[in-house]
Amino acid sequence: MGQDYCQHWRVSSAAFLGGTLRGNRQYGLVGSTSLEGTPLMPDSTLDPAYNSDTGLLVPARTKSPTSAIT
Repeated sequence: MGQDYCQHWRVSSAAFLGGTLRGNRQYGLVGSTSLEGTPLMPDSTLDPAYNSDTGLLVPARTKSPTSAIT
């Protein structure tokens, strides 16, 4: 994904624990325009209401009530 999270001060880190998590994965994304984390759905996918490149809310869409930024 080409992102170095140590260079973005607004991004936090979190530990995900559980028997169903797959290892060696990056969860989340920083928007190239917003420079903020994109909300994650409970299944660890990105909230589809957000543009996965820019990190901005797509016009005419609403943030999912079940998504959150770690």
